[in-house]
Amino acid sequence: MSEKKHYHPIAILMAVVKQIRSWLFLVVIILFQGNIFGIFGLLIGSLLGMVLILIIYHNQYYQLTPDHLVVFSVVINKKETMIPYERIQTIKQEQWFFFKPFGVVRLAIETAGGVSGEAEAVLSAVPKTVLTQIEAHQQEQHFAEEYQRLYEVSNGQIV
Repeated sequence: MSEKKHYHPIAILMAVVKQIRSWLFLVVIILFQGNIFGIFGLLIGSLLGMVLILIIYHNQYYQLTPDHLVVFSVVINKKETMIPYERIQTIKQEQWFFFKPFGVVRLAIETAGGVSGEAEAVLSAVPKTVLTQIEAHQQEQHFAEEYQRLYEVSNGQIV
């Protein structure tokens, strides 16, 4: 059984960029008004947002076991998603230009029982080797299912 692993630290950068995009309209309005209280509030809000991003990053893990993939998320409540390898239907791999020097990808894993078009688990920034490990585990599961014993006869029954 493998140990729990954090996402790559570049996941923090992705979360910061996502937060800036969501606050961009508010930032533009406050900067054009020039209100000192608005700017101060914006600085406090962005500082709290950064602290929240770091707390979320510190409390997110993934784990590859021989039977399933486990995704942990503990912020306010504990959320643990266990995905057996045989249920995985598709693995969508995304690699942005700033991921390439680090050998990192974003994986969206869709399962047979999940909602259509939505990923059941998203590994935001993991090494490329995680994808190959998941695919290897899937091949092992498929091989084990394909060569199961259909019927077993004991020595006493043969005689």
